[in-house]
Amino acid sequence: MQFMQLDFDIENKIIIIRLLASLMLRRHICKKQTGETDLIFSTLVRVIEFADQPELMIQNMKDLILNNDYYPTDDEFLTHLLKYEFKGKSEDRARALLEYYNSTFGNQLNEMQIANASEVHLEHIIPQTITGQAALREYGNWQEYLGENAIARHKTYVSRIGNLTLLSSKLNIIISNDPFEDKKTGYEISNISIANALINYPEFKFEQVEQRSVQISEAIIQYWRID
Repeated sequence: MQFMQLDFDIENKIIIIRLLASLMLRRHICKKQTGETDLIFSTLVRVIEFADQPELMIQNMKDLILNNDYYPTDDEFLTHLLKYEFKGKSEDRARALLEYYNSTFGNQLNEMQIANASEVHLEHIIPQTITGQAALREYGNWQEYLGENAIARHKTYVSRIGNLTLLSSKLNIIISNDPFEDKKTGYEISNISIANALINYPEFKFEQVEQRSVQISEAIIQYWRID
């Protein structure tokens, strides 16, 4: 990337990376056309003419991004993020967002930061599978626990950001499909703040997914934005 080849100090390079990451994350979540990406970057690269004045160059980049339709607003970003389904390749993006969220939450609780991402799994609080006799026999009746229209609503809510947390690979394997009360035993001994905080929920159903999605999304919007 041409911007990274500039003779800037590390602080200014980080600012540029944050600007571009915020733009592309918002566009991805809002499902903007990927075909516009080349046009966007061909427009942004023009600011390199101010490379000898890093602060001016960065300000011009911000202005170009904010004054064009290809930057989703906070409201648009929030609307899409609340209902975005993080599954398949998008699970890596969910991990990155939750790692950021955990860092802010962790600072507040004076908890350990995530050190080794390879040892951390993406955990679905309401399990990905709630049907079938094997699931019922081994893990409890999640369908009954979740209430009316559980199967249909499960498909809508299971991959939302509010139903996801980070958990050590060992704990995730042990508690993956357990009833929520049993899962809380694993969350309680976790040193990952956002998992540990789940013990404060008396129950965890679709309403809690919605509430937690708002909480996480509002924090994400404040960080991944361009002012």
